Amino acid sequence: MPHALFPASHIRPNRSQPECPAVGVRRLQLHLLPAQLRFVNQLIEYLARNGTIDVAGLYESPFSSLAPGGPETLFPEADVVAMIAVIHSIRETATTRQQTG
Repeated sequence: MPHALFPASHIRPNRSQPECPAVGVRRLQLHLLPAQLRFVNQLIEYLARNGTIDVAGLYESPFSSLAPGGPETLFPEADVVAMIAVIHSIRETATTRQQTG
């Protein structure tokens, strides 16, 4: 049975009640393979430390040590698309908060 890395609410986030992407990911970790789980946990840790990430960062250290060919080597295309959508949403939220803060 295929898994979803991120729930649909993260692909089309509800702008009135944003949810931390880590919450959705943590709920679904039971459906991830060990290598996928390591990648997702690394992404969560990176976001916790840095607040945001460029999509290109998924192809660089520390992620390249887990997936040398990028997230596509670990996840189905739909999950990579969802992951990128969440990253864009995080960056958008961070930019909006900086402008209003």
